[in-house]
Amino acid sequence: MMEGISGERRPWPATLNSRTCVGSTITTNHDRGNTALAFTENVATRFLGYGWNILRVGDANDLGMLARAFTTFRNTNDRPTLIIVDSHIAYGAPTKQDTSAAHGEPLGEDEIRADQAQLRVA
Repeated sequence: MMEGISGERRPWPATLNSRTCVGSTITTNHDRGNTALAFTENVATRFLGYGWNILRVGDANDLGMLARAFTTFRNTNDRPTLIIVDSHIAYGAPTKQDTSAAHGEPLGEDEIRADQAQLRVA
């Protein structure tokens, strides 16, 4: 939701007349932690200003919380919904989770093995 065009396009559903199914509109935004060096806008506040229903899932790995957010979305018929999901880039990677290295370069074999062992998936 950082890019300008996404923000410029988003207000339209909330401004449509009541005959339009604005409750069927959903957008998710993955919040990956501290982005203060590049981005300081409060996305939730901006979308509240557009008239959207705002939901936050504090842990992307909490499937129950995600399910409740989607249920709330399905039960909201009067406005579009933005679900903000807090997540970690390279979740589980022992030395690269939440780092710029996880975003800009491959994890590497050792990091992948350690990540798999930590998450118990290998």
